[in-house]
Amino acid sequence: MNPSHARRIALLIAASNYISINTKTFDMKLALSVMILAFIYPTTIDAQVTIYPSPAGLAPSPDYQVTINGREAFVYASPVPAAYCSFELDTPVIVTIKANRDVKWVDVRPLSAGIKASFRDSTITIQLVKPVELSIELNGSRHMPLFLFANAPEHNRPLKDDKNTRWFAAGKVYHPGIIDLKSNQTLYIEAGAVVVGVVKADHAKHIRICGRGILDGSQNNNFPVGDGAAYHRFLEFRDCEDVRVEDLTLHNSTSWQVVPIHCDQVHIEGLKIISNYNSDDGMDIVRSRNVTISGCFIRTKDDCIAIKSLFDYPPSEGVDHVQVEKSVFWNGVWGNGLEIGFELNSAEVRDVVFRDNDIIHIEDGAAISIHNAGRATVHHILYDNIRIEDANQKLFDLAIFRSRYSEDSSKDAKENKALYLNGAWDGVLAVPQAEKAAHAAFRGRIEDVVFRDIHIVDGLFPYSVFYGYDSTHAVKDVTIQDLVVHGHTISNLEDAHLRMENARNIGLLITVTVHGAKHTTIVSADHAPGTNTPGNQQNQAAAASTAIDPAAEFPQTSSPQPDDEGFVPIFDGKTLNGWIGDSTYWRVEDGCLVGVVTPKTLLKRNSFIIWQGQMPENFEIKVEFKVSDHGNSGINYRSELIEGQPWAMRGYQADLNGTREYTGSNYEERRRTTLASRGQKVYTISMPSGDSLQTHIENNFWMLKFGTESLGDPDQLTAVIRVDDWNEYHIIVKGNRMQHYVNGILMSEVTDNDDINRRLTGLLGVQVHVGPPMRIAYRNFRLKSLD
Repeated sequence: MNPSHARRIALLIAASNYISINTKTFDMKLALSVMILAFIYPTTIDAQVTIYPSPAGLAPSPDYQVTINGREAFVYASPVPAAYCSFELDTPVIVTIKANRDVKWVDVRPLSAGIKASFRDSTITIQLVKPVELSIELNGSRHMPLFLFANAPEHNRPLKDDKNTRWFAAGKVYHPGIIDLKSNQTLYIEAGAVVVGVVKADHAKHIRICGRGILDGSQNNNFPVGDGAAYHRFLEFRDCEDVRVEDLTLHNSTSWQVVPIHCDQVHIEGLKIISNYNSDDGMDIVRSRNVTISGCFIRTKDDCIAIKSLFDYPPSEGVDHVQVEKSVFWNGVWGNGLEIGFELNSAEVRDVVFRDNDIIHIEDGAAISIHNAGRATVHHILYDNIRIEDANQKLFDLAIFRSRYSEDSSKDAKENKALYLNGAWDGVLAVPQAEKAAHAAFRGRIEDVVFRDIHIVDGLFPYSVFYGYDSTHAVKDVTIQDLVVHGHTISNLEDAHLRMENARNIGLLITVTVHGAKHTTIVSADHAPGTNTPGNQQNQAAAASTAIDPAAEFPQTSSPQPDDEGFVPIFDGKTLNGWIGDSTYWRVEDGCLVGVVTPKTLLKRNSFIIWQGQMPENFEIKVEFKVSDHGNSGINYRSELIEGQPWAMRGYQADLNGTREYTGSNYEERRRTTLASRGQKVYTISMPSGDSLQTHIENNFWMLKFGTESLGDPDQLTAVIRVDDWNEYHIIVKGNRMQHYVNGILMSEVTDNDDINRRLTGLLGVQVHVGPPMRIAYRNFRLKSLD
């Protein structure tokens, strides 16, 4: 038969099957278009759908048969148990699936793909219009799904004859064992090839592992090293730079799977992971930075993603800048879906973003978890636009505890067994009350975590837990913004199924639309440092906002004890060396840095003199100031210059003025305006993507914040500031927290959780302000690095 005629007939059969099954609900437009294209463009259609060859000698799955536009595609069997099938498309297709069982219900996940299946007896039909990764599940059961991977056409294939490329061609099963990659090398596994082995790279740069073939991990624990077999991680990269892993299917791993250890610039895209083995973590990101994971499908028994900081490296070598996006996750009966933990032994784990992901099953454990069993401070973590379809136990699980993975765990297996809590967490050990303080030295923190646009679209509404070890090693500064359960937005913490202990500054927010504009509203906040349960909210915000007793000397808000150790002068009192500004306004007088505006030099915009030294990221500033009655000035930090506007700055400002109205406040010059007035302790939240700043500014105040607490009575705080005399500013900036002290009293504090607008670095400068003639003097200007 003419090949083009055969292709026409196959497409016609697929279209007619689709119509026969969908007599009431079929997409006539798609079916007719496939039939018409079968006659007009038979070769084009064939070119736009690629069916991969099958490896010789490998038996297909007995559970499913799959055809794509009438052409049979090979279906692999997996011990999960599951089956999977891959192909490429660049045109709409009809996929016909024949199952080996009676079918009365079909779920196509993720639900966000919006793909509906039609079925009759044991034949299932779906239509696909673009690349997608799906789980086809029958009769409401997780048992024996079919994973369907419709890939985009393959691009950027390496050259087969390149001396730095190791190429495994289609049609065979290979057994290379351990594959060691060196700098500038590529491992390519062609679609239709199966490679049984593990991959390693040590101190390598610019390496790539790619292809549409299969890497089989069934023998990971059997490859000999020296005189015997050893445990091998599936793909292990240690101390590497510029690593790319793309498009492969990882089959039946018996160990941790993709493991960059102390690496920089790691890019993982389009990976499919299918396994069901003890400790088969899909990806373990260990002490690495600048890692992106995108477009992956992960089905594992243990953690799908785990971010860790273990192994023998300095504490400074933690995890920094990891992004996981546009991926699909199924976690089995061990582990968790999106996990940070347990082994967190670095100083920090920071700047981790999970965005636009689908969690289709969590059979046990938590959908989203941070399990800090080490000393690290885990902070600046964002979960954004996460859809959860089936989670059986926990939704959010943020906990600080001692576990069998901790540095202070017992070395005695029997003792560990006796201490095992056997409760909400795996491997967590009890700490006798008498030993609580001793073990606190090994505990870390969890802070500055944002859950935004989290949707439970199907299944149960699981409980969540925020659990700190003690009041010092606490879970704090957590924002839950727009938690939606089965279409209903949760509007208070009592309805969030949340258990809290040693957790504080937990805020629940919802976004509302008013006259077409979106606004974020604080609907529930808890500030209590102790145990909090839905039935026993010990909200101490009222106590925190009690007015200061005039007889008291502000003991709860006093500046740290005087200590000039580590402070370095940054103004010499004689010259403007190291400073740059407009000499019309700035000069040195009597050992002071002085800014003067006269009736003849009135300003049209604020003018700064800028320090030219290198500002640390975290620091303290101490400086004395004296301002005229009508003067207005400020100390800008973490700021930037404004292009085209000489001597203008944009950024955080420790505000001050002669009438004392603004002194002590935190004002963001040329951006979000007032973040905290004097007497306020504020926690900002992120601005929704796409919003303008003006949408969230009212009367010169930034409105996107929750948990505003009082630092004392405004009149009592004002009385601390001397008029027409010298005062001292003490500014402490660490991470995203900024504290402004005046004359030893805390006047304002901002924890800036707005990951869109905040700045963590920048310039230092001081200001003369638009308005009437004025004078500002600064002396004893000192800086201390906290880095």
